[in-house]
Amino acid sequence: MICNNCRIIPPKWGINRKTINIPLNHHLPLLQPVTLSQLILKYHELGSLNQGPQKQANQLEFRHALSFIRQWRGGDEFFEFNTSGSTGQPKTIRIERWRMELSAQRTIDALGLSENMTALLCMSPAFIGGAMMIVRALMARMNLTIVPASRQPFEQLTVPFDFTAMVPMQLSELLESGTKEQLQYLDNAQHLLLGGAGVSNELLKKIESLKTTCWSTYGMTETVSHIALKQLNGSLPDKNFKVLDGVQIKTGDKGQLCIRDSITNDQWLETNDMVDIINEKEFVWLGRLDNVINTGGVKVMTDKVEMGVEMVMQEAFPDSRYFIAGMPHETYGTVVTLFLEHNSLVDDTDLLKKIKKEAPLSKYEFPKRLVILKSFPETDSGKIDKQRILKSQS
Repeated sequence: MICNNCRIIPPKWGINRKTINIPLNHHLPLLQPVTLSQLILKYHELGSLNQGPQKQANQLEFRHALSFIRQWRGGDEFFEFNTSGSTGQPKTIRIERWRMELSAQRTIDALGLSENMTALLCMSPAFIGGAMMIVRALMARMNLTIVPASRQPFEQLTVPFDFTAMVPMQLSELLESGTKEQLQYLDNAQHLLLGGAGVSNELLKKIESLKTTCWSTYGMTETVSHIALKQLNGSLPDKNFKVLDGVQIKTGDKGQLCIRDSITNDQWLETNDMVDIINEKEFVWLGRLDNVINTGGVKVMTDKVEMGVEMVMQEAFPDSRYFIAGMPHETYGTVVTLFLEHNSLVDDTDLLKKIKKEAPLSKYEFPKRLVILKSFPETDSGKIDKQRILKSQS
């Protein structure tokens, strides 16, 4: 149970160019201009929230977070979230409170999260991944630090933390350009969850040397965040994803993962992810069903091709994003195509020849076409909007 007979952040406040400590049970004087770069909420002070800090919280993430906390502490039984829309049309899903509580408790138990630890929210609470960070903090009685969701989430951070969740892009940016102090914050943390996208081989190599325990997560909005974890570093890293307690798995007729759980109302939920099931608790993720390209009658997994070209792309375009998709072709029906985000000319022939020479792919998997865009459009959750890109090229 959560105690409601408490208050929020002691009645004193101060401002410097990096941090504002806010007395959330007192109205703040009008301060112009105010840029809130970091919001620190102590659990034992999370009693009620007034409109003072809401007005000060000019960042959208802060407003979303404070609003969600009010709803949660107010006893709301339902919450609405949008799916990311990275591979299909975004949709709104209504999730019951008890499902979120069950999901949060599983993560708390799996990672040993406890009272007085500090959770860092650096993802948007408008999506399930960010909202669940708040729920875990509330249920485990952890303190909560909130910074704006960005590619470099530690830019505004001035306090240590024990537990956080990021998308791989955020961690990659942090390891590439983070300050010594920022990297120390990371190394001092106990657990880091990575979700929303796959972890590249290059990032995995960097993760292996981190002191904080890093976990790759498998889940979606429909499963209320992750239902499986894979430890990426430490003395005993995992080879496979391991499902959390209470989750059942099997494969469908196309090799896709099916999940049954209390969170799915004990009904089998069919996903779009192809997997190899090792046993009742472990599986290997192979790629998405909707990321299969049928080129000349041969099925090619785009996820495998993206991993295969990674070394070449990192060497040739270390700061550029890319992805693999299928494009219409007169002879093959669909052809494997490499989409590259780059702002200057690229020799198509040389790059494709280099990939064919160096990438560990079969002759059917090599990209046959290159499409270059100066900037990739993104979904609201910050993922590459592949559907929009493909539509613009058709």
